[in-house]
Amino acid sequence: MVLGGCATQQPQEIAPKPPADDPYYLTMYAAIDTEPFAVPAIDLKQVNPRFYRQQVSYHTDEKPGTIIVDPNERFCYLIQENGKAMRYGVGVGKVEAFNFQGEASPNLSK
Repeated sequence: MVLGGCATQQPQEIAPKPPADDPYYLTMYAAIDTEPFAVPAIDLKQVNPRFYRQQVSYHTDEKPGTIIVDPNERFCYLIQENGKAMRYGVGVGKVEAFNFQGEASPNLSK
């Protein structure tokens, strides 16, 4: 995967904003206790629905699998095929995240 710097495109949402009691999202953000490190459930009433994981239209020249971070909007995009991306709401640092620029590639030779 390639990590892109600040995004400049204006992605468009495909799905309407979901309610906090939607079973789809309650399952998606439920507790995970089947992994070595348990993750508690997320109280979706505490999260703005704008930050729920959702597929959006996102037109870019980047290849599918690329991750683009937009720290100003607090979103991370996993680029998919056909002008789509999976958008995730993310927390960003106040100074460090806004200083990040350019591209990064993981060392996959390990």
